[in-house]
Amino acid sequence: MKNYKLIGVFLSIVLLLIFTSLLLYNIFIIRQVWDYNMYYSVLEETRKVGINTDTDALWFGRAGPGSLSERRVNLTNEYDFPVTANVLLFGNISEFVSVSDNNFVLQPGGKKTLTYFLQTSFDTPPGDYSGHTRIVIKRSFLREE
Repeated sequence: MKNYKLIGVFLSIVLLLIFTSLLLYNIFIIRQVWDYNMYYSVLEETRKVGINTDTDALWFGRAGPGSLSERRVNLTNEYDFPVTANVLLFGNISEFVSVSDNNFVLQPGGKKTLTYFLQTSFDTPPGDYSGHTRIVIKRSFLREE
């Protein structure tokens, strides 16, 4: 009977520690997550171009193979402590996309413009490409300048 009580107390402590760790991680580490969809169409004809200026996603437009397109996202640190921004790319569009900066620290009140570049090669097959980018804002315990 003593062993069951001991095991019960041990499991309760472990579950409490796990719950507390998850809570502290979410409260003190991850501050914000932004997801933006990304779209691009590769056309068969290289002389045609289509541009979408909507701001609900990162629309890179429509163009022939071997094209370059870019979109910008503005970030501002509105917290009173430094934050680190990490940029992740997902989907079949991600092989064509690069970002001007990643894993950087923004000081309180700091601003940064991220530029997303989309570059296809001349042998990219025609079709629609899509995915999304995720910007994860975490509390930074570093004070980089």
